[in-house]
Amino acid sequence: MSAGKIIGYIFAAILIVIGLLFIIATFSEDGKISYLLTGSILVLTGFGIIWFAGRKKDTETEEVTMNIDLSGDVDLDTLSCKSCGGQLDSEN
Repeated sequence: MSAGKIIGYIFAAILIVIGLLFIIATFSEDGKISYLLTGSILVLTGFGIIWFAGRKKDTETEEVTMNIDLSGDVDLDTLSCKSCGGQLDSEN
């Protein structure tokens, strides 16, 4: 999971909790209908961020190819068998 998704989910959770607090405050003695509207907008925005972050594809897996240019002569040395003295190539 990418860092952007984690940050998005945390931010969405904060918005949803604050929105729920506003909705609960609507039903108090001094509650106003504007609290319900504000809480609803915050909760819907939080769920919208969760939906958007869930659709975003992870791009953490990248294929990296490294080419090295060596200077000078890079021919393979010939190897010989210690027992019989025969030549060994790269297949052996």
